Amino acid sequence: MEYLFAFSFHKQVQDFFGRPTISSGCFSVYRCAPLRRAGGWGQRTMAEDMDLTWTMYELGYRVRFVPEAVSYPVEPHDLAFLRKQLTRCSHAFIQNVRVHWRGIVPMPYLFSAVAVALSDAVLASLVFLVALPLLAAIVSPVFLVGYVVDAPVIAIPVLMAAWRRRELGKAMASLPAFFVLRLVYGYLLLKALALELVLRRPLTT
Repeated sequence: MEYLFAFSFHKQVQDFFGRPTISSGCFSVYRCAPLRRAGGWGQRTMAEDMDLTWTMYELGYRVRFVPEAVSYPVEPHDLAFLRKQLTRCSHAFIQNVRVHWRGIVPMPYLFSAVAVALSDAVLASLVFLVALPLLAAIVSPVFLVGYVVDAPVIAIPVLMAAWRRRELGKAMASLPAFFVLRLVYGYLLLKALALELVLRRPLTT
């Protein structure tokens, strides 16, 4: 669900504006000269692919998304592995914003995309984890609908992409897990924000 939504919607919009927010580490192709000029894959954040993408923009290079390309990355095989991956992603996003914010401010689309993603992640996490449970408990259980109110907006582009890829069954089966995973990711993101920016305990391994 997450991949199909990103590749059939988010990344294509980002590519239209010439600013994909990340050239995915699992499947990217680089010209050698720009890669050398950027210093290769750095170790200052936990997401070297995002770090490299934003560095390329800062150096004046272009990054593109090719929707026809297909990759089969190795995915987490159990919950412990998945927790580690989501923890790394949460910390890595915050780390890259901290490293690159001055460089992306002059790039209107990239700056707005990152700002919206960061604010949406924080606000949505607080709504899902704090506001909706409180409202459901104090006011009315009807507020629990807030957890799935955006389901059609997410499901329609995903199911259309799955239909084209002949993966409709897999996409439909994973739809409930998407909304559960969103809650887990929201918690981990808020925790990463606290550790990275408030407690100054960055993730390094």
